[in-house]
Amino acid sequence: MPWVEFTRVFRWRATPNTSTRYAAGTRKNVTRRCAEKAISTGAAVKIEAVKGAEGEADADEDPQSGAT
Repeated sequence: MPWVEFTRVFRWRATPNTSTRYAAGTRKNVTRRCAEKAISTGAAVKIEAVKGAEGEADADEDPQSGAT
């Protein structure tokens, strides 16, 4: 799943009955379909993965990794 930064408000409709609103400046890991639609409409740009976001803990932050 790609990472994007939304450059303006974007409403993603994954199904006819659901939608997700992304605010400008939001950096998220989204589905490929969502990223393609947002980028094609100028609402987002692709970015590199955000380190430490959404469960990607650094070794020095993970008490069970043994690193200090």
